Amino acid sequence: MTTRPAVFLVFFLLLGLVPSLSRAGFDTACYDPNTGECEEGVPEEDCDGIFGEPGNCELGACCQMEPPYECDIRPGFVCDGADELFTSGADCGFNPCLPTGACCAGDRCLGVMTVSACVDRGFGGVWAGPDTTCETIDCTIQGACCAVDGSFCFEIQPFGCITGPVVEYRGDGTFCDDECPQVLGACCLPEDDCSEEVTELECSFEDDGVWLEGADCEACSGARPIPLPPWAKGLLAMALMVGGVLVLAWNGRAAG
Repeated sequence: MTTRPAVFLVFFLLLGLVPSLSRAGFDTACYDPNTGECEEGVPEEDCDGIFGEPGNCELGACCQMEPPYECDIRPGFVCDGADELFTSGADCGFNPCLPTGACCAGDRCLGVMTVSACVDRGFGGVWAGPDTTCETIDCTIQGACCAVDGSFCFEIQPFGCITGPVVEYRGDGTFCDDECPQVLGACCLPEDDCSEEVTELECSFEDDGVWLEGADCEACSGARPIPLPPWAKGLLAMALMVGGVLVLAWNGRAAG
């Protein structure tokens, strides 16, 4: 009959020891921000870095949730700032800390992604801004985005037109032909090629294009770039190669 009270006494003693064992080093970690090393089971008095209780050395992505949205690989107990978010086991590839938002391609919403994924990775889309979704924006609402000097105009969603002293958004449902009279001219191209009634911006996308304001293709004769014939390109390449060899030989002779 005396066994049962003894068992209960041992049980309660163990319960009292658990916090002491934790403080002695179990469920603790020490992280050195200078070396990136982390060690578990270290008492606080032996930690020369950042001490965590509870804490472990499991790494993940620590995201700064405000600009510039930096990402660092750290243990979770180190990522505890008010503007930081920890994702266990994640890495910083493609920076998961960047905010996401809706991406429009034409009048369709492609989904929620980062601005780099929307604009730079082949979608060629228009990013609607952080924390937007396909349900909160309407990609079909577009208008004329114009340069005040008439050098360019394109029809785009209002959040895609970066307005300022030289650019204006003329309103939803407006069109470039009505709102933005543009300065047109001829785009002179090599090999007697030419495009008329194009803007300077459109001509800038052409290789070796020369834009003449208010002109037609007849004015391109003196402005068109003169391409080198294939035989001239070959001679130029050979001359550069021979010149390089001579320079190397001269440098070797001088060094000798």
